[in-house]
This record gives sequence, structure tokens and C-alpha cells, in this order.
Amino acid sequence: LKALVRTVNPGLRALLDHCRLEETPTATDVGWKLGPLLNASGRLGSAMANIDLLTAPDQVAAMEVLNRIVIENEERKRLTQFLTKELIARAEADPKLPQRASLVFAGEGWHQGVVGIVASRLVEHFAKPSAVIALADGVGKGSLRSVADVHLGDALDACRPLLIKGGGHAMAAGMSIEAGRVAEFAEAFERHVASRVMPGNGAPRTDYDADAAVAELDADFFTALDAMAPYGIANPEPVLLLSGASFVAKPRLFGANGDHVRAAITDVGGGMREFLAWRAKDQFAAFSAPAQRFDLLVRPQASRFRGEAQQRLVFVDGRSAS
Repeated sequence: LKALVRTVNPGLRALLDHCRLEETPTATDVGWKLGPLLNASGRLGSAMANIDLLTAPDQVAAMEVLNRIVIENEERKRLTQFLTKELIARAEADPKLPQRASLVFAGEGWHQGVVGIVASRLVEHFAKPSAVIALADGVGKGSLRSVADVHLGDALDACRPLLIKGGGHAMAAGMSIEAGRVAEFAEAFERHVASRVMPGNGAPRTDYDADAAVAELDADFFTALDAMAPYGIANPEPVLLLSGASFVAKPRLFGANGDHVRAAITDVGGGMREFLAWRAKDQFAAFSAPAQRFDLLVRPQASRFRGEAQQRLVFVDGRSAS
């Protein structure tokens, strides 16, 4: 990461400049800013655009390629949002949803390059292992995402006779299947998942690493947090419980479609921190209730933007304080 910010590679320099990463990037910057751009071309078209970017002879050539990648990334986000909303609405309209342990959706005309992201969104929303399958010419190509109790490798092995092929790891997998066998697969996948988890809507996350007060989350805390990075599956970001937290002023929506929530948060001990809730438009009304206090699970995160430290608390789950 320290070497990345000093790179003289025109393509990497163009990426860093576009993402406004002027100082040493964090693992979060790589995962949420640089990574999605490099993934976009491979998802919607040819990954050769990335080769062209990283082998560009100069900054002008690199920017020309990057501009194409940025356009593809915006299209990727549009397709992802559209399909995610459609499938969430279909799931919530299903009267059998509370009894289901898993979700399987298949459809014609869906872009294969976004089904994995959409499956992840379904898992985030419903806490159920999910498969999203794009159908074309009688064949389905799908992506699966899971929860902690269900290993997708085992799940695909249980459904192997129905598949053309499939593989992956515990939390993410891919598969191909004849379109006429999708219904059988959905039943077999449901049986396997149900044997390992209790059916239902998925309980809200309640596990966390420590109780905290907003005033404790000072600059020294974030320095110590940074020393434990990089974070990932084997070293997950800590989750903290803030009890009786409240918003300093009414939260506001932000983002191109107003899908995210931003606010300043405090608690009875004083102190104040920025609070972000990604894709939380549905919770905006509850967050905006006057004189309301909440018990919140948050991930403390830090980054730098234009030389200034940004320290925030990212929403994981919550409830009204009793």
C-alpha cells in the first residue's frame, strides 16, 4: 500500500487520481474504490481494458482507457441497483418468504456480470443464502453467496447431479445449469440449506466485539484501529455496540439516488462522530424520529481525503433503545 501511492505507472496513477487517493491508501480504499473500477470491465465486457490501462504508455492514454472503465462501472452500478430492487420486491411479495431458508432467482435478460453482486445484496437484506442465475440460450449461469452456517461448496456438492458445473468456496460460488433444471435446483438447494439453518427471515445481527461510548472513539482509538489493519475475512473489522445513541441533528440522505444516510451521532457520555448507513433509505424514517435513542452496532472506519483524516461509524444493525 505504501508503494502504491508512489507508483509511476500511468494507469495506476490515473486510478489513484480519479479516486482522489493522495496519501497511502487503506485496504478499504483498495476494496471499495480501486477494486470496483478494475472489476467493472470484466463484469460487463472484456477485462482487456484493465490490461490496456495498466500498460498505458503515458497519462493521456491511461486517462482515455480509464474514462471508458468509469462509464462501464456506472452501467454496472445501474444494472445492479435495478435487479436488486426487483428481486427484493419479488422476495418480499412471496407469502412463503418467512419459511424459506434460501433464495433462488433466475431470469432471462439479466447480465451475468452483476448476478454475484446482486446475490450479495440479497444476503445482506434477508440473511439467507442466495443464488441469482442469468438465463440465455437454454443455459443458466449463476452466482451464489452465503451466510456463516452454510458452506457453498457443500451445497453445490449436494446439488451436483443437477448442474453442468459449479464450484467455489464457503461464502461465494458460481455454477452453470440447464434452464429446465433451475426449479429442481431451487428445491435441492433449499433442502440442503434448511438442514443447516433454521428457516426464517434471518435474525438481525447481534454479535459484537465490545461496548463503547462515542467519547471513547477519539483520535487515539482510530490510530490503534489503523495499526490492526488490513482487515478482511481472517481479520474482520471490529463491531461495537453504542447504547442509547442519538442523532445530533436530523439525518439526511445522500448519494446519486438518495440511498444512503449520513448524520452526526452522540450518546449520554458526550462526544460526537460521523455516522454513515449504506443502502439504508428504508431506515431513514426511523432514524429521523424526534427525540429517539438507539442501540446501534457500528464498524469504526478511518480514511483520508485530500489530506484530512475522516473517522466515521458505519451502521451494521440497530434497534430503538428500551
